[in-house]
Amino acid sequence: MSLDQQAFQDFFTSHPLIVREKLGAQAEHFTVVGQSLMIDSIQINSYHSSVVADFIRHQLLEQAASFTFETVNVRPLQG
Repeated sequence: MSLDQQAFQDFFTSHPLIVREKLGAQAEHFTVVGQSLMIDSIQINSYHSSVVADFIRHQLLEQAASFTFETVNVRPLQG
């Protein structure tokens, strides 16, 4: 799978979760470096995580790759 900065930013800013939560401006904090996605100067939340996972899933589907994908979001224990 190859990552592309513009493809990621386009996907991120147009994703329904990002649009609904008005997080599109935060795309500038995500930078593709080789095969890695670097995240700079923001507190990551479940919306970011969901959209990054969805981007990876879409990239794999476009390449007709065979894969299994599972995501788990865990909230910190409150006590």
